[in-house]
Amino acid sequence: DELAQAPQLEMSADSLHFEKMGLLNRKSATITLHNTGKNPLEIRAIQVTNRSLGVSLSNRKIAAGTSAKLKITVYGKYLKQVKNKPRVVLITNDPQMPKVIVPISVAEDAARK
Repeated sequence: DELAQAPQLEMSADSLHFEKMGLLNRKSATITLHNTGKNPLEIRAIQVTNRSLGVSLSNRKIAAGTSAKLKITVYGKYLKQVKNKPRVVLITNDPQMPKVIVPISVAEDAARK
């Protein structure tokens, strides 16, 4: 069965929340991406919805039974310039989770000073 052999993405968190931050601040958090499937998991694309976010991934190909770190950074100086909700989108080869959206929230008064 193909599905039984497929890669399977499990994430240590499905969203991130950052406390208030000033204009000159930046804050980062890391989500662990685990492959609990039988074949390699590929992160085919990473998209950010606005310029207040930066991302880095330790490995785009995650072997079965291993994991990679997705680091997401929020930049305070760009927060007030963006209108849309910050989020990170992952495109994978996991048939159950081909597109994963990670919403990012920041405390309301962030970067308003």
